[in-house]
Amino acid sequence: MDPADLDEDLVDDYIEAERQRSGSIVPAAFQYLPLVKRLFADQGVMVLRGPVSRDRHGLPRLLVGPLSAVIVDLVAWLRSEGDARGTVASTACTAARLSAWMATEGLAVECLNDKLLSRFVAAQTRGVGQHPSSARRIVTVRKFLLASGLVTETVSEVEVPPTVPVSECLERWGQYLRVERGLGPATVGEYQRWVRAFVTGLSGPDGVICWDQVETRGVNRYVAEQGRGYSLASRRHLVTALRSLLSWAWVTAQLDRPVAAMGLRPPPRRSADLPRALNPSQVAAIQAAADTTMSAYSLTCRPPYDLMCRSVSAS
Repeated sequence: MDPADLDEDLVDDYIEAERQRSGSIVPAAFQYLPLVKRLFADQGVMVLRGPVSRDRHGLPRLLVGPLSAVIVDLVAWLRSEGDARGTVASTACTAARLSAWMATEGLAVECLNDKLLSRFVAAQTRGVGQHPSSARRIVTVRKFLLASGLVTETVSEVEVPPTVPVSECLERWGQYLRVERGLGPATVGEYQRWVRAFVTGLSGPDGVICWDQVETRGVNRYVAEQGRGYSLASRRHLVTALRSLLSWAWVTAQLDRPVAAMGLRPPPRRSADLPRALNPSQVAAIQAAADTTMSAYSLTCRPPYDLMCRSVSAS
């Protein structure tokens, strides 16, 4: 090949071919060849494309699987329906996850049906990388698939599995924080992350949350274990979130006693104008700098009072 034919399109084609060959969403070529592009550009071997806008207009960055080409049409369809920009992006991401999941399961477009969509939603609500929003967004994705003829079954709705009790509890508490307390989504999400393990620990074999197991000693033990290794500010957030959860459980009659008042309190904020306590070395330095013989020396060397008076009168 003539080096003059080397351009970014050729490198991108190679990256895509390597992705299909390896079956990996992010192969080594995807990670390192962009660096090679810049090296070639610095050496004058390749001319890079001009700067382009980072706005992908709702399209996810990684499109893999049998629905990759369909997601572009999905975004256009959502816009024609008048959906908001955030809704378009969230729904397209759900479709992208569906496509990637189908690729992992070895499923083609012809396998699309309501049962498959239900399996996908169930997979999204379990495991480490959970996406609870998929249960809501998949309904819109299904409407598009029906409109485009990719799903032909006439079942009225996708069968969504029952909500996990822990997630349901955290969502109801989060709704209370948003509506009654006026907290923002970011703060509510942070609170839920701090206490998720605590609520999970209260779940019985059937998944039902046993609030009668809550006791002060267990609450304080959870704070001590979860806060280990975190900064003072993070531990304060942990205590505040857990006390808020327990207060909500008391208000909603899920707890029969106000456990939140008996738990650890958040560490108080230290005033900026108050100094920290001196450490032992600083105390020793102050003691060493103090000359305890100075007062005795001044008393013995000071002239008598009557002598001072005579000298003043004489002058």
